[in-house]
Amino acid sequence: MSIRLLFVINVALAALWLVLMQSLNLVDALIGFVIGLIIISILEPGYGSRGGRVPVFVLYVLWEVILSSLVVAGYILRRNINVRQGIVAVPMDVTNPMEIATLASVITLTPGTLTVEIGKDEAEDGRRVLFVHALNIDDPHALTAKIKNGFEKQILQITRGGGPA
Repeated sequence: MSIRLLFVINVALAALWLVLMQSLNLVDALIGFVIGLIIISILEPGYGSRGGRVPVFVLYVLWEVILSSLVVAGYILRRNINVRQGIVAVPMDVTNPMEIATLASVITLTPGTLTVEIGKDEAEDGRRVLFVHALNIDDPHALTAKIKNGFEKQILQITRGGGPA
């Protein structure tokens, strides 16, 4: 079964739990979700490990937003701002629209970066790429590696249970 269908079933089980408990509070919703997660994980073992990566991903994104905010604030507070902004083509291993939208969104959420466009890289045999504008690009390869080894890798671990398929 797909991860999306399993997630919908998990949410449905959490809603059923709320009906059975005759409650609408957040704690009971979380308990219902965890119970659903356990039940589905017994039937589909990969779901629990992949679902458990979501909070790690959220914390990673928050951490990157905080770090990037501090860097951008440092640029603003300096008198002589010397940045080398530009656009980098980041080849994607994510392929489905949800994965691509998630990757593009978290890049744009991070201060100092912005997803400009989804395109194809002619040098890479038409492989799909994200064109990312960055406020300061000292090393384009380092920026590409950071996106691929950070955001993209974690998205693939959640959606596919591992790296590129």
